[in-house]
Amino acid sequence: MKLGKIWKSLRTLDRRSAAGFTLVELIVVIAILAILGGVAVPAYSGYVKKANMGADQTMIRNVRQALELYYYSNPGEVTSACVIVNQEGTSPAFDSTIDPDGNGEKALAAAFGENWANSVYLKYDGWAGASISVAYANSSYYGKENSLLNEVDKLTDALGTAVSTAPNIIGPNFEAFLGNYGLNKDSDPTAVGNAAVLYIAEKTKDKETEIQNVFKTYMNGTQMDLNSTYAGLQATGMGDAAALAVIYAYAEGYAQYCDKNYPETDAANVFHSAADFSTATDPTSALNSLNTAFGSLYAATSSYTGEYMSTTGTTPGLDDLSGFVNVMGTLNNNENVLNGNLASDTCFTDGTAESLLKGYASISSVGGITTSNGQVAVILTVVDGVVGTQILPINWNK
Repeated sequence: MKLGKIWKSLRTLDRRSAAGFTLVELIVVIAILAILGGVAVPAYSGYVKKANMGADQTMIRNVRQALELYYYSNPGEVTSACVIVNQEGTSPAFDSTIDPDGNGEKALAAAFGENWANSVYLKYDGWAGASISVAYANSSYYGKENSLLNEVDKLTDALGTAVSTAPNIIGPNFEAFLGNYGLNKDSDPTAVGNAAVLYIAEKTKDKETEIQNVFKTYMNGTQMDLNSTYAGLQATGMGDAAALAVIYAYAEGYAQYCDKNYPETDAANVFHSAADFSTATDPTSALNSLNTAFGSLYAATSSYTGEYMSTTGTTPGLDDLSGFVNVMGTLNNNENVLNGNLASDTCFTDGTAESLLKGYASISSVGGITTSNGQVAVILTVVDGVVGTQILPINWNK
């Protein structure tokens, strides 16, 4: 009985197979294939894109290393080098303004051989163009990298201690940021404080226009209303600690400007002595400390506030704000170099960060360079024996 039913089913299946698919069955199959294609094609495209981007990152690292190796092989001859890597089929270009001696081309030949033009190219065409800003070279921080980083170090000590009792003093997302490095609010205060600087760098980079607009509102040639400035910076979405850092950086620039132009004021020493954040446990108490430090700074430099705080034309104050954003962007872009040393007291003062800033300063001082979409520039400069390299687009590491 059962065998008969099975035989009957097989004969039915055989007759249907011989007759082919019905129209409904074909429509269903086509619909399924369309759905699978709609899912698979974008996924495949995404994999190709990531693979190409990864290959490009490896290529750019190789070019960067080629420039550095060439410098170390010819230390007395190389002060700068530049390579603009193009898409496949187009040879790299060399900026003669930054690299008048053609060291970039010589470095590629030394590293990749005579046929280097056939192997040095990019696969991903979406790298966004960018231009080096000269703001840092025009700022009061220029040439003061060591002093600036010593102040950063002092701030990290205060921040690291404060976070254990008041995690939100940095910002509502800081604890999640710490998790990226296997840290939490109760981790070693030194590591937490150093991570806070990287967090602030992430929150303030690329906000030059917003920051300047806030300060322009309150820069009237006399003492600023820091509370309103602080609120205005918070409104840009950068968070408490980042807003405080911007105000501190502005004051630091002002102090350095006065020291350079009016050394009798001893402005930097006055400001640093008054800026005590060791007892800050929340953003409000930190802002109060800043107000106190600003008061001392203004008292020592009351005759010179107008020229620094003017919003007419290009002013030192606005240049310093731009320079600060440049500094933060440089630290953020090189986060992968700095984050391995977060537990060290000298994370930002062991020479690594200073070298990065000096390298960026030297690059920014030579003028602008722009990359088109699908290009990446690698630039090397040597200042006082310190090698600095920069990759454009600025957000390459991101």
